[in-house]
Amino acid sequence: MSFADFMTSKVTVHKADGSTRGPYSAQVNPTTIITLQKDADFERGDKITRVLPNGKVESFHVVDANYRDTGRRSDMSHWEVTISRTSPAENHGTRPSQTIHVTAHAVQIGDGNVQNLTQALTSVVAAIDASPASAAEKAQAKGLLRQAFEHPLLAAVVGGASSAYFTKLFGGA
Repeated sequence: MSFADFMTSKVTVHKADGSTRGPYSAQVNPTTIITLQKDADFERGDKITRVLPNGKVESFHVVDANYRDTGRRSDMSHWEVTISRTSPAENHGTRPSQTIHVTAHAVQIGDGNVQNLTQALTSVVAAIDASPASAAEKAQAKGLLRQAFEHPLLAAVVGGASSAYFTKLFGGA
């Protein structure tokens, strides 16, 4: 099975000037769209649509768009597009609700955040750094972990909000 097999939706990009791009094969998730099509054209503010199996059209607005070039593994290079179902202007000044979870050992604020995952990864990286392994082995282990989170499918499942955190955690671009 190839990465392209996970791109099960067709999305069309609608530009501010009225032109359209696509359709592109993509993986669509609640907050992220991933496509392996290197020539895709996404910009902040674009509208993206896809036709659902029942014929209804689902619409999204581009919050951010980033091309992830994986270098020598060009088959894994992809666009990661952070989306919302409505534009800020359509929210009419209302704020989304926040959920606050408090337990004896953790506090989580917000809906759909990746706080638990980032805490776990921080612990894993700290354990790698504290291990008695050589510097080369530590770098290799962290490189493999980073490579896993750069995979388009895992990036789509975890969500685009995590990209900046992983760059900070693992260093580099």
